Amino acid sequence: MITTLRNATATLSLATLLASCGGGDGGGMASTPPPVTYKTLAELSGDQTFQSGGITGVPVGPELRNQSTLAFGQGVEIRYSAATDSYNLNNGSGLVVEFAPAQVVNRNDTTVTWQKPAGNGAVDFLSISNPSVNGVKLSYALFGNWTHYQPGADRSYSLVGGVPTQATDVPRSGSATYATQVVGLAARSGQGYYLIGESTGTFSANFGSNSVSTSLTLAGKAPNSTVVTSFGNFNGTGTISSSGPGFTGTLSGSNASGAFSGAFFGPRGIEAGYTFFLNGTTDTTLSIQGALFGKKNWMPRKTSGVEGH
Repeated sequence: MITTLRNATATLSLATLLASCGGGDGGGMASTPPPVTYKTLAELSGDQTFQSGGITGVPVGPELRNQSTLAFGQGVEIRYSAATDSYNLNNGSGLVVEFAPAQVVNRNDTTVTWQKPAGNGAVDFLSISNPSVNGVKLSYALFGNWTHYQPGADRSYSLVGGVPTQATDVPRSGSATYATQVVGLAARSGQGYYLIGESTGTFSANFGSNSVSTSLTLAGKAPNSTVVTSFGNFNGTGTISSSGPGFTGTLSGSNASGAFSGAFFGPRGIEAGYTFFLNGTTDTTLSIQGALFGKKNWMPRKTSGVEGH
């Protein structure tokens, strides 16, 4: 696999949090996988180009504001150069930043983090993580955070990428549920919270109707605090692209609403991931951003023709 991802590092970001918790539920899906070949992240070598999807917004202290979703394939493009062990990020709107090994500030076996100052007063932070579900690293999905700080032009991107399910290999019948891991960052009245360990979620796909369903139960702690604060329960539905592995949808709960965007990864959508945002409705100071990653739960083959594979 790409050198920096094999030796990645932890930081206080969503990418770091993704390495720390998980959960899940069960299910199955229909049809036999066609003969499509995939390489896992560990098997990748040489130059690579990763498409992404997720959310973007303006960072304001611990909050993310003015958010919007980025459909998979229309988000940040990430190009890896094997010769220089560097990553070139392009947001498609004129912002292009390259991160080299000299800018790495932390690394471990799950996440690598870069910090790159610029002469115009800007500074960029990038973290790329290989998330885990139930303590096992995913084979095809990656998570990234890119934040660009520049007076009057601050922008943050929370992204999913990796080895996506090929368009012709996305199931179009049957259904599946996924074991999941959820993390997030919340802010209320300027106070930040880490949503790690106490947050859970569900994710399922109905490939026959090109739809996904998800739920989030979000709770966490302020830094250096042992008090768990609940931020509520949220449900969401979305639509799977008819021409690729991406999906987008909306989230709602009693005290906040928002949206999510992500994709399926690996053969027959064996893995899935999305990033999301929520804004308070009754409390407009509430802002939440986060990510959910999942791995398909398999069921034994049934005589009805529905199988877990």
